[in-house]
Amino acid sequence: MFDISVNLTNKQFKKDIHNVINRAIKNNINGMLLIGCNITDSFNAYKITKKYKNYCWATVGIHPHYANLWNNYTFHKLETLLKKKLL
Repeated sequence: MFDISVNLTNKQFKKDIHNVINRAIKNNINGMLLIGCNITDSFNAYKITKKYKNYCWATVGIHPHYANLWNNYTFHKLETLLKKKLL
């Protein structure tokens, strides 16, 4: 089983990410797709994927709720992330 919509970038998981991932592994979850809803979440999701290679992957983007944040800066930051592996 692969979890396709994980929000581990939420502040409630900040101190517990390792335990959450270990519980998922113990419950036969074979991988996770972390969701980037804004620039901060996208960068944080990427950091998690670096730590948990071959288990976590990430999306990057802007959720419609954050569409008002879209500008050239946002575009370039997302473009930078898209050039990295694990996304």
